Amino acid sequence: MALTSVAMGAARWLTVKEYSSSAACYEQLQALGLVVFAACPPPATGGGVAEKGTDHSAGVQPSSATPIGELPFSSGRGAALVFGDETNGVSNRWLEAADA
Repeated sequence: MALTSVAMGAARWLTVKEYSSSAACYEQLQALGLVVFAACPPPATGGGVAEKGTDHSAGVQPSSATPIGELPFSSGRGAALVFGDETNGVSNRWLEAADA
């Protein structure tokens, strides 16, 4: 991801790195000892088409999401925040693999 695609002004607080796959990314996050948090919006309504792998009918349900203020950021470990797009969120693989 190019830094030009990061929200204006946020780049100075972010470390952005590209990976060949989500599995490679997850392996690196684990190797770094980071707590992985995955963000998931409610399912799209109004005829939106979900991306392959983002069907939340199986696995982790968005309704069981933990509010960001209740996440264990004070665990003494660094954190990785994983975001998908506004319509589909992240895949079930990320939701199942994430610590919260």
